[in-house]
Amino acid sequence: MVRAPFADFTWRHARQLLAEQGHDDTSETAIAHVIARLLRHAGKPPAGSERVIARNRAAAETAAPLQLVPTLAVGVDDPEEADEAAPVTPFGVFNPLEEQGRPLW
Repeated sequence: MVRAPFADFTWRHARQLLAEQGHDDTSETAIAHVIARLLRHAGKPPAGSERVIARNRAAAETAAPLQLVPTLAVGVDDPEEADEAAPVTPFGVFNPLEEQGRPLW
């Protein structure tokens, strides 16, 4: 009866809602109706959020697309030479069981 996927906790929540309202919480048809109603409401934004949604949509539409520009090393015109010219600084690996190169225990 419900075509949208839902989790086990949704099923349990629907049963709890039915039980709180004094209805039969073992009827799968009644549970399916509650789940369908929950899923319909889950897809709707909260009341009063129309301005926020419109503002976010407008900001996304007017934002300039991000353009990535490769950077070259200073004074190097060939990108392949830039890789060779860039200095590489090695770093050590943190070991939580050592302090200043000595084992803690």
